[in-house]
Amino acid sequence: MPGKIKILIIDDDADEALLLAKFLTLNNLKTFIVPTIYNVVQHAIEQHLPDFIILSMCRADEDVVGLTIATFIRDTYLIPLLLLVEYHEEEVLDKYIAILPYSCLVKSNNNNHEQVLNSLHFAIPILLPDSCKYKAFHWKVTQLAIDEKGEPVSKKGMKNYYEIKNISLSDILYFKAGNSHVRNSTLIRLKSDSKYYYAIKETIGYCLTILPPQLFIQVHDGYIISIDKITGHNAWVELIIEDHKIPIGISYVSVVKEIIGSS
Repeated sequence: MPGKIKILIIDDDADEALLLAKFLTLNNLKTFIVPTIYNVVQHAIEQHLPDFIILSMCRADEDVVGLTIATFIRDTYLIPLLLLVEYHEEEVLDKYIAILPYSCLVKSNNNNHEQVLNSLHFAIPILLPDSCKYKAFHWKVTQLAIDEKGEPVSKKGMKNYYEIKNISLSDILYFKAGNSHVRNSTLIRLKSDSKYYYAIKETIGYCLTILPPQLFIQVHDGYIISIDKITGHNAWVELIIEDHKIPIGISYVSVVKEIIGSS
């Protein structure tokens, strides 16, 4: 990834934030600091598209804004989130864990009432290109019916039917390269509306560059599939996505086996 890694620090404690930023800067990381204000955080994320976010929070039962911000980040972006939280013995960590952060650094007190940090790790952070940091895309699409062979039914004047549609990555089953009836387009099939294709005026190669690699994989020159939608395979010749059969290209077999196992 070109350039310095960008880290957004969200913290109302200016001294704590500056100390953390100084440490990160000395380690060749680029930092931005914002207070725990919802609309300010929204603007900062869109402006900087950080590679990593550190959110300092008070107790979960008191920090409603902090939890709201953490939930917004989780629901909107694929940017790794680290929570720096105050924790007390009588408090459970369920509200923090439900946000599914990369990890928590828990600020608590030891027997001598000295503040210590305990780390609870939940996942390995993956740094992504800017274009892969969103959980949904706003695409210009046109809806196409599907014939009995699974091919799109093009319509007259199709280029005039494009409209903006918000497509969540979690709703996508697979991408299919457009055929001779739908040239210079890629077809998207959705779990929530699998009776139709949604055509976008982009190549399948371009789609691969903007999709997060931990969620999508190319399995054929003409197909990109959602990894978590795989339900089976037939002798490594085709994959089953829900009830759809997707061919596996010969040059992609080894990569597919690495992703879903060789059994």
